[in-house]
Amino acid sequence: REIQNVEDKLSIEPSNHHIVNCYSNRGFLKWTEMLPNLVSEEGAIWLLDAAFGVGEQKDWFCGLTQSGTISPEDTMASHSWEEYIGTTHQWRPPLNFIPHDPKTAAQTYTSAKSSQFVIHEAGMITGSFMVSENTIGWNQGLLYGITLFNNAHSVVQGDSIYITVILGSKI
Repeated sequence: REIQNVEDKLSIEPSNHHIVNCYSNRGFLKWTEMLPNLVSEEGAIWLLDAAFGVGEQKDWFCGLTQSGTISPEDTMASHSWEEYIGTTHQWRPPLNFIPHDPKTAAQTYTSAKSSQFVIHEAGMITGSFMVSENTIGWNQGLLYGITLFNNAHSVVQGDSIYITVILGSKI
């Protein structure tokens, strides 16, 4: 009973935001999305394990979605969204984080450089996610978080998508 009472009062919530910009092959900004990213249950558990227990540090990568819905229970092995795989590379771009200056609870780390995707096949982009596996289309690794855009966006060959991730927490 006492543990249940404590669980009801825990209030630190991990958060992350994705800033997504799409540019045409001529360098013109086509669209922008700035959205909070849902931290998955397995992402929140990993975060606590890494800080206070047995969790290991991970390399992080960024991916794009083309359809589906999201849920806090999503994992890379079990989810109802589909990854967009129409880029020029077989690898998801890496996310390398640096401390935000000044550090605040809301903005603790920011990706040092935007992750870039170059579009090879026309399609629709519906969201983005952060994962510990770098192979595009492979449903392995730890899903830290995922977001759906306010609107689905069409992309064509030659478009470039840049994603900046900001990590923090809500207190």
